[in-house]
Amino acid sequence: MTMAVDVSMVFNMSGISDLANLIKVRRGEGKRFVVMLGAGASITSKVPDARSMMKEVVEQHASRIDGADVGDRFDKLMRGPEENRRSILKPYLDKTPSAGYARLAHLIKQGYFDTVITFNFDLLLEKALHEAEVHDFTTIIRGEIADHLLPDAVEQPGVKVVKLHGSLKGVSNFIFTREELVEYPTPIGGTLEKLTAGDIMVCGYAYGDQCVITSFSKSGKGNVVVINPNPPRMLLDVAEKRKGQFVFSGVEGRFDEFFDKLAAALEPEKRTRPTGRNPFKFLEAYRAEDRAVFLGRDESLEEANLRFVAQSPKAAFVAGPSKAGKTSLVRAGLVPLFQLEPLYFRCQADFETWLPGELARRHGWSSAPEMAVALKALVEGAGSRVVLILDQFERVVRRFDKRPKGRTEFLALMKGFVAAIPDGMTVVFVSTSDELFLSTLITLGLAQHCMTIQPLESQAIGTVIQNLAQSAGLPLGPDSTKQLLDRYDNSDLAEPFTLAHVNAVCHLLYDSGDMSPAGLKRTLDDHGETLNRIINQYDVIGFFEDIPLDEKARALLPRMMKVISKEGQKNMAECLASHFCDLFPTFSHMTKESSHGG
Repeated sequence: MTMAVDVSMVFNMSGISDLANLIKVRRGEGKRFVVMLGAGASITSKVPDARSMMKEVVEQHASRIDGADVGDRFDKLMRGPEENRRSILKPYLDKTPSAGYARLAHLIKQGYFDTVITFNFDLLLEKALHEAEVHDFTTIIRGEIADHLLPDAVEQPGVKVVKLHGSLKGVSNFIFTREELVEYPTPIGGTLEKLTAGDIMVCGYAYGDQCVITSFSKSGKGNVVVINPNPPRMLLDVAEKRKGQFVFSGVEGRFDEFFDKLAAALEPEKRTRPTGRNPFKFLEAYRAEDRAVFLGRDESLEEANLRFVAQSPKAAFVAGPSKAGKTSLVRAGLVPLFQLEPLYFRCQADFETWLPGELARRHGWSSAPEMAVALKALVEGAGSRVVLILDQFERVVRRFDKRPKGRTEFLALMKGFVAAIPDGMTVVFVSTSDELFLSTLITLGLAQHCMTIQPLESQAIGTVIQNLAQSAGLPLGPDSTKQLLDRYDNSDLAEPFTLAHVNAVCHLLYDSGDMSPAGLKRTLDDHGETLNRIINQYDVIGFFEDIPLDEKARALLPRMMKVISKEGQKNMAECLASHFCDLFPTFSHMTKESSHGG
């Protein structure tokens, strides 16, 4: 049994900068701190604590096992077939790494650590290492390697992840039952004692497994660093016996917060204003050239590749809520999947006349032919399959939505257009998931070619923005990430804080060089209301494209310079003039020009 204590009564807290300097000294000597991870490191990655997981697993899978004690029933269940263990535990353990894991992986990449002992079955560290482009590490899993071979495996050079209680991936044995945790076999116990005799950082581990308590070195010469919101008494006793100076508790003892601060202390130069390309988008979609930084949609792209590329249907559909990221998915994800450059259009409401006219303009035809003739000409001129992407097709749908006979008229339009698509062409319609649009697809028997896109879950967004900031050299702290995602999850439905908001805010934070909680608060205070009006109330994003990327254009509103709908210029200029020119005086001249058709 472990007991939380008031650390301030035991040690005087040393600053994290002191620890960072010691880590640097050790690295200079060719030595490294060992990192030990317990369940507390995985809490913010949504991996449940052992007791909660055991209770739920027993309720779902152990109804046939008698007994009142949850632990006993879980033990019996875990003695079943090994494949059963994996299947039962995977939903609890296959999660997305938190910011703390990203920081740790980055520090491993920089050479500050090379050995991590983890008692967790999850794959969070392995995933974080791959995301940090550290692929040449060795995972040493007890149960996958004979006990007598493990000591030599741990001694090999390079980065090593040592999983003494098994792993979800490639597991032949989970070391979880009570009898297995009483005492390690001699080779395992000796290896752990050797690893813990030097400098070691114990993160989020409750120090409650008898086998670990027995094997943890009490007489080693290295530092024992304790990182835990509520450090266990017995581990503090070990640290005190070994003259430990570093105990991080409370908020500083949380895994994510600790590694964020440690990364900042070890590499303060990484927190300066960036000079590279901003990986976040400001009121614009990701495009094909942004494929390397377009993250978080792997499953959707696999589905799109199967449905739209491999099968090559005449008509394919991408539907989803407004601002769910459909345009970015299509332009940055789907477009690169095709061998040839697709023809991309942002639709206008007068579809029947607009599309032939736009095709004629782009291809230098003397006049706009009928729709079927125009589509056939594209295929004949190409000599290979043609992909036509019609984005923002909801503008066409909405033209029919309120008409008395709109449903019948829209059905006739779609039926005629799909019939006009020639062999050798795939048309991809991208639209919000309006009821009229989806019901028409069902009526036409085309629903099987429709892929629905949902807004990203906040956890996935958190991973994406952390990875983008990290890879660009300006990490986003866990407190800032949490504040953004809380707002994303809990925003008012009338004025949602969407993926477009998250990207825009992160863009401004990145350009400012300050992605701290204070920087985020300042950005939201200065621009939050304006961004809400732009994105939600006026939907300016839908009217602007080809936003300039020069430094002078990176203020909030002056970036939106090109109105692509002439009929909307006057209304847009009046909107901007009445609401935003007091905030951005340099925009005044543009609104005056726009109001005169400039």
